[in-house]
Amino acid sequence: MFTAYDDAMVCYYLPLCIHSDTQLQRALWCIRNFLRIHTNPLTQLVVQVDGPIVNIGALMEIRELCYDSRIEYREVHGLYNLDKAGFGVAVELMAWQLSRRRWLVKFDTDTKFYRRLSSMPTGRGMYGSVLSDSTINFIQGGCRILSPGSLTTYELHTFISRMLNYALSLTPEDATTTWGANKGAYSICAEHTYRVCEELVMAWVGKQVSLDCLPHHEVCCHAVNLDPPKVPYTQKLDLRYNYAVSHPHKDDWKTEQV
Repeated sequence: MFTAYDDAMVCYYLPLCIHSDTQLQRALWCIRNFLRIHTNPLTQLVVQVDGPIVNIGALMEIRELCYDSRIEYREVHGLYNLDKAGFGVAVELMAWQLSRRRWLVKFDTDTKFYRRLSSMPTGRGMYGSVLSDSTINFIQGGCRILSPGSLTTYELHTFISRMLNYALSLTPEDATTTWGANKGAYSICAEHTYRVCEELVMAWVGKQVSLDCLPHHEVCCHAVNLDPPKVPYTQKLDLRYNYAVSHPHKDDWKTEQV
């Protein structure tokens, strides 16, 4: 089930990896599009920049936009490198815990908001577009909603701590299993090294605390070069579904001014 919500109850989380001008422009487009849609001053957006930073000018432009827009800006080096295992997911969960907000909505720089989500899930689970590899179901990372169900504020803090413990218990050896590294699909950083697939790591962590992967009717996300059954390509969205958010939009920054 789903319910109306107040923006003061949601922590939005956006991880950034800036290694090129294209990634910079896509990130700026994404943040500006988010701000255009989410105008409530109580909206909280945490921007987490992952390094190494190869373009200091790009970094300054992101910083200035965040500071001018009252966005929480953070930097950590190599969040999703294999040797960090579950640390990148742990950082995301820490942002949620520190926010003291009920829901966590993580999205990517090639995610597009058409409007504000009209409802949040009332049940406990991970919500969005459900995909699967050979071993585990997961929520496509273009938009993932973590919902605690009916937990009280104190219970939620404890619940997130449990998730943090599982994420931090992972080792680099764990990260090289099939659910940890998506066979090079995430080898997109400047050094062309393998990176942890945070979608699968978060799914594994969620599984340890009985968080099921469930669909959200306003979210339409798919992986690059993947067309799951009954999920249309986001470039050809059927507007009858009235999606609030879709993914991926790799090149919209070139044609849309926000």
